[in-house]
Amino acid sequence: MNSSCSKESAGTGCAQIPAHSCRSSRQVSQIQANSWPPRGQARAYNSPQLDKVELKAQVVFDTCWRTLENKLKQIQSPREIVWLNGAPGSGKGVNTPFILTSRGLDRAISMSSLLTRHAGIQELMDKGELIPDTLVGDSLLDVIFSPDETDGSGLIVDGFPRTALQVDLVKLLHDKMNQLHLQHADGPDAWRFPRTSFKVVVLYVEQDESVRRQMLRAQQTALHNKRVEDAGTGELWNLRTTDTDVSKCKHRYEIFKAHYSTLLRLKQYFPFSLIDAMGTVDDTKAHILRELRYQSSLDLDDATYQSIKHLPLARHLVKSSRQQLVTRLDNYCRRQNEIFQEVLKFIELDVVPLLKRCSLAGHASLHTRNSLFDRSTNAADMLIDVLSDRGFSVAYLYDTQALPVSIDLNTGAIKTKQDGFHNFRITFEHAGVRGEAAPPSNGNSKRSSMSDPGANTAINQTFLPAHLMGRKAYHPRSNSSSQFGKNVSVKQYAQQLKPQQQPQQVSGLAPASEPIQEAYDAPFVK
Repeated sequence: MNSSCSKESAGTGCAQIPAHSCRSSRQVSQIQANSWPPRGQARAYNSPQLDKVELKAQVVFDTCWRTLENKLKQIQSPREIVWLNGAPGSGKGVNTPFILTSRGLDRAISMSSLLTRHAGIQELMDKGELIPDTLVGDSLLDVIFSPDETDGSGLIVDGFPRTALQVDLVKLLHDKMNQLHLQHADGPDAWRFPRTSFKVVVLYVEQDESVRRQMLRAQQTALHNKRVEDAGTGELWNLRTTDTDVSKCKHRYEIFKAHYSTLLRLKQYFPFSLIDAMGTVDDTKAHILRELRYQSSLDLDDATYQSIKHLPLARHLVKSSRQQLVTRLDNYCRRQNEIFQEVLKFIELDVVPLLKRCSLAGHASLHTRNSLFDRSTNAADMLIDVLSDRGFSVAYLYDTQALPVSIDLNTGAIKTKQDGFHNFRITFEHAGVRGEAAPPSNGNSKRSSMSDPGANTAINQTFLPAHLMGRKAYHPRSNSSSQFGKNVSVKQYAQQLKPQQQPQQVSGLAPASEPIQEAYDAPFVK
């Protein structure tokens, strides 16, 4: 038996779907047969006519699109756009870099900064006049399709839409991009018009927390600017006048609540995630990552999705694996006890000593030519199941190699025979020598409600439009008892949550002295 191991250290909102949208498999099949395109063709993301847009919005969009076509000789659509909105102080600016990284997007734009840098809009704002919708639409399309700023991957749009007309503009933009995708799907320009996916993310905090964060932001900005002025170097931060007055902070939150009812219309067209941002930054990032990762299953074209959907999901494969493991082990002991005992003896004499030597690495490789695994085809399965029951993860591979037996001196031909050996890759949890335990998280698990106007939208849950129900997928957090397909309000969802018990702190223990440890590790210097 040959064994080897490495002694190196190794580091270590579910979907909310309306009840009326849940369909049986027979109903889904009928819908696919009647309304879905033939296999191999793409389908518009929001092809159902769920809601008609206003005539004014259609006129504004057509005008802005013609202006864009006259300005750009070649248009390239981004693959993904995340429309980010949230209450004041909810952390949109803090979480934007994280969303860019997690989704692989190249840039983010803020509508407030976009409007202020537009000469015509800034002039109107200085005069206190209303900004025409066409100027807002032109500015938005310019930055989305700008050939100097995009590589086609996608972007985040912060602070848009906010009005009913702007919601219609977002829908019309998506319809136009899908029209171009279908038009050029089989042509040489297909790379310029991918199937663009829209995602809506709204960060939510309560009013008191929003006001507190806005005021805290003003204090931190003032402190930073004072340090810059005293030091004579550094960059001054922009101090918002609305952050210095409590009444103005509350007024900004009231504006958000008024706009939120308008944002809810986007649920009819695109995946809509209301994220609980009351906790720490890490808590909010975890919520965002979970919801956006779940929505990724909706990004595929229908032809692609139909081709792979019959393959089982990983969580379905392991759903009853524990019960099946117990059944197999009992059968080994009852019906194949002789071979089973030989496998146990092999584990005790050969495998366990190897695992002890590799305990710090957390993994070991076992290569053996033991005839036990050749005499019985179940011997390898027995070893895998026994180690799995003991908490190890095992991967198995049977490999062969050609071994020279003789050489014909006249012709130079080499006679070989096939030699087989069994490879087991065993991994397990391990504790590093110098690793420190992470401090317990004390994130704020407080939940809030906004029953009006989003009665069927829950915090940390993703709402899927009705026309996407034919492609629904169970969320990793869902189980057999989940309210899949039921309307759950934010208030009901918050009432169902129980406060989590915080881990007890162990007092009376002095922290390890890191300088002493570093003294042991420092090289000897004469």
